[in-house]
Parts: sequence; C-alpha cells; structure tokens
Amino acid sequence: ELWEMIFAFSVAGEEPAVAQRALAQLARVCRLWRDVAALPSLWRTVDVSAAVAAGTGGLSTAVLERECQSRWRRLHALVATDNRTLQPGALRRIVAVGAETLRSLDLSGCERLTTDSLREACSKCPRLEALAVGGTRKVSSLLLRACLTALPAPEQLRRLSLGRCRGVMTSSLGIIAQYCGALHHLDIAETSVRSLDLVAMQAGLPHLRTLILDGLNIDGGVRFPAANDEYVSLTVAAEDGREARGGGGGGPRVPSAGERPLGWPQLREISLADTRVFLPVSFKTAAVMWQDPLADPDAVPSVLLVDGELAGCMAFVYLLVRRSPLLECIDLSLFSLQKLPGYGHFHYLWRALRVCCPGVRRIAVIATMLGDAGVLDILGCWGPCSLRRLSVSRCCYVSGTFWSAELGKWVSGRVSKELPVFPLLESLDFSYTCPTSGSVAGLVDPAVCPRLCYVDLTGCRGLPRVVKRKHEWGGMCLRGEGGAVVCARRDELFAVLRKDAMDSH
Repeated sequence: ELWEMIFAFSVAGEEPAVAQRALAQLARVCRLWRDVAALPSLWRTVDVSAAVAAGTGGLSTAVLERECQSRWRRLHALVATDNRTLQPGALRRIVAVGAETLRSLDLSGCERLTTDSLREACSKCPRLEALAVGGTRKVSSLLLRACLTALPAPEQLRRLSLGRCRGVMTSSLGIIAQYCGALHHLDIAETSVRSLDLVAMQAGLPHLRTLILDGLNIDGGVRFPAANDEYVSLTVAAEDGREARGGGGGGPRVPSAGERPLGWPQLREISLADTRVFLPVSFKTAAVMWQDPLADPDAVPSVLLVDGELAGCMAFVYLLVRRSPLLECIDLSLFSLQKLPGYGHFHYLWRALRVCCPGVRRIAVIATMLGDAGVLDILGCWGPCSLRRLSVSRCCYVSGTFWSAELGKWVSGRVSKELPVFPLLESLDFSYTCPTSGSVAGLVDPAVCPRLCYVDLTGCRGLPRVVKRKHEWGGMCLRGEGGAVVCARRDELFAVLRKDAMDSH
C-alpha cells in the first residue's frame, strides 16, 4: 500500500499519456515496481488516442488482452481521440472489462467504429457520465437516439460532445433535451444544426453550464421565450428571405403560473465562435425581445430597435444568456457581427449583458469589428468588478485612441474621464491590432491593473519594435508601502510605452 501511494503521488496531476509513460518506465526498474505499476488503481484513466497509439505501434489484440485483464479492471475514463486504428472488437473488450466503473468515454474521431459497437458500448456502462463521439461521420440523429436510449441511466449523463458530426441535425436537440435532463456540458460545434428551439432546450436542459455553438449557420429560425414568457417563433423563409412569425404550430403559448421562467441559471460558459446568424427582424419583434423586465430600460433605447440583421444578431446573443447571472466566459470570436456596419450600436448590447451577467471573467471577440468604443464598453462594464481576461486579437478597428498621453486620461469620444481601477484584470491580448503606445501604457500601469501578468502585443502596428511580443511576469505588481512588490520587467515595459507615447504626441 505504501508503494501504491508513492506511485500514485508521482503521477498525480499529470496528463493520462504522461502518466502512462511514467508508469511504463517505473515498471522496468525491478519486479516489485513492475507489479506495483500494474495495479488497477493506478490505471483509472487510459489514453489510447492517435498520438499515444502511434508511439507504441498501435493496439494489437495480444497487447489489448493483456492490458485489459491486468491493469484496466477499474477503468474510469477511456480517451481514444482520433484513433483510427481502434476496432469494434477492441472497444468491446475494453468496455467488457471496465464497464462497471467506466464513467467517461471519449471516442471522437474513431472512424472504424460501427453503429452497433457504439450502441453496445453505451448499453454496458451503467455509470457513464461523459460521452464524446464528435468528428465521427456515422453519428446521426437516429444513432444518437439509439445510444441515449441504450444507456442504463441516461439521466446521469453530464457531458455530451457532438462536435464536427455533420449527421447531427436540428432534430437531435429535441432528442438530447428529452433524454439528458441533467446535462452540464453540451458541444454541438460544426454540426448541421440550422435552427434553435430555445424553449425546448431551456426547458429540457435546465442545469446546463457550458454551451458550445461554434461554427453553426443559424438560418432556419429561432424559437424563444419573449419578455412576457410567451413562446414566439422567428423563422426566415428559404425562398425569398422574408420573415414569417408564428407560435411553432399552435400559436404562442403562455406558461402557467407553476412553471419556472425559462433560461439557464447555472450557465458558466458560452461560445459562439465563427457562428453565422441570419435573422432579419421587424421593429415590433425586436422591441418584444429587448423589453425584458430583467434588463435596464435605459440600456436599450429606441434607436437600437432597427430592422435588419444587426438587431437580429444582438437579440440572439442576448436571448441565450439573459437569465444566466453566473455566466463567466463569453466567446464571440469570428461571430457574424464582424460583417455588420455600425458596431457602435453594440454599446447597448454590452450594457444589457452587464445587467444580466454581472460576473463575466473572460471575454474573447477575436477578428470582429470591435473598436475602441467597444473596448471601453467592455472594460467599463466588467473591468472594475470581475473581468480577468480580455482578448481583442485581430480586431482591425482597435486603434488605441481611447487614451490621451497629453491629458493622462481615458478618452471616450470627446469626453475625457478617469476610469476606475481594474483590480482583477490578469491577461490582455492585443495581438495584430493597431493600438497606440499611450493606450497600452494606460493598461500596463500598475496603478490601473495591479494584477496584470500577461500582455500579448505580437504584430501590433505603431508600437516600438522592442515591445512587439508576448510579455509575461508572475505575481501582483502593487506599488505602495508595507513591502509592496514591484516588477522590474513591467516597469520597464511601462516606461518604454510611456516615453514613446509622449514622443509621438
């Protein structure tokens, strides 16, 4: 037992592939260490992905039989990502040995597995909590229903990953909401989902914490709960693109008094990277969507309620998270907002999200039309209270004119003002943008961002060549009495930027 504790401590916290190599090296020392390294308690997570299998010459039948019988009897997690050599028979043997304890099954990209083998593997795992079958061409709505119905306890499933499965259609979302009511993590990135029924998803998946919608083309309509919780459908006709509204077959339905307000109150992370939304909406429809009693009525003036794609995209983002007060991460990189004019209107979107999601920690708006006003809006909404990471990489409209070297103040339009300190901000990514030295110096200043420890200035035009790289330092950089820590590298970076800003002015 002492040797087992020592071996377990030596591989604790390591990746499964690294832990496997370490145990294999320890097993070559002597016979005692070989027996200890083969204990099933040390092999609860096994990685047979493409990289690991290629390094060991693949998984032969003899090797598989020996490993299953000796080490994998208490298997908790099996990782076989992109392993195109994994055969249905091999999966059957692994599951037969560790079915009683298996909790996580990652078969993403395993092209040789058949539909019967996937269904059989699901049916033999009574404690399965995580299932990943993304990147498999055989996965379709019918197979998904067969796998979920074959699970002995589908209500125990917490994570479901279907990314890169082109066979997953819009009907699959109804199947997931029907069988997986306790789901915490849902990944449907780069699938064939063309429309979203937010009413069914929010009612069937109330405990959702992570939602990944990357790479979707939402052009088939969205059904959502409006401000008064009437269920409204917004669809776009495929023939001429004209709008057609309805109640999803039976007209708008008002929930009874006993039903809870629809939403995802436990949602922590949402990702809409490279997602396209085509929802032209009328003035009336936009007004219904934005007049939410939870939002600040002054945050959305009437000028925002315009006809066209602009209001549709903003309303789509807002409807997803309007009742998610615990949201921490928002990823709008390459979102369809990048092709829309007048990004200044999204000032009201940030303000509305600030009311609904006050605790956002990470925001990524990479390669969009975000400008200086957008950076100021994000920093002003979440910077003083919760924001820790901000990434505006490749946003060509970020020019850094929001800081005046002459006044030493932040400038918004024609008004200069002192923004509050950002006490929690730790990481800034301005790579491949056009900020000025003064704007970056204002953020690097220890008096403004005391916890800042990472700044990416790679490819920034207009900055001195010596600072066009990634800057990283550890710990807090506070100035003051009582043994405050001062970072020399940060002080040097701030001095270079400050001097260049004054010289340019």
